[in-house]
Amino acid sequence: MLREPDLTPLPKTLEWSVVNLGRGEKLTGVIAGRVRKFQCHHVGPKKVSKPCLSFATEGKLRCWCEERPASVRPIVYVPVFTAKERFVIRMSSVQGYLVERDLKPGMVALFERPDRAKRPTFAKRVTGESASQGWVVEVAKKANADILEFLCHVWQLHALTKYCGFTPRRSIAGASVVDLSEPDYAPRFSHTEQLLAERLDAEGE
Repeated sequence: MLREPDLTPLPKTLEWSVVNLGRGEKLTGVIAGRVRKFQCHHVGPKKVSKPCLSFATEGKLRCWCEERPASVRPIVYVPVFTAKERFVIRMSSVQGYLVERDLKPGMVALFERPDRAKRPTFAKRVTGESASQGWVVEVAKKANADILEFLCHVWQLHALTKYCGFTPRRSIAGASVVDLSEPDYAPRFSHTEQLLAERLDAEGE
């Protein structure tokens, strides 16, 4: 049977795009709301970032790291409004801490990644004429966004989505990354990822 996509319009809370600035790239926008911080694992063949469920939920949900070693590092997600779009910028823990400390919702910030290897994206406040443009004043009035539901949708961890009180919506792009394990909804590798992991384990023996 052919699988058809769900054409139901997404709610406004999911109308965001994740941005990873490349070397030498810049982006200016308004801090759209509170930052979100998670301890994240890199899982699967593509090493995608997924939050540690055990840490995030104080042990109420099981995580991959309880069964197999998994690297972990904090990632900070910063919501940003531009004149026409909504972005979530991923930042390191150090730079994300500075954003949370120094840049409040409604402030204009310049995000920049230096054109040098291994230098993280940083942000600094923009003032003066650039911070008083019409679109800036308008979007700053709406700077109370919460990106938690969007992040849950991106991660496709339905256990976490339900834990946070949101309705799970299957993403076509992420459907092959994580499946649900009934009845406790703990995440597990998809069948393809499981086969790859077993093959890598066998090659390492």
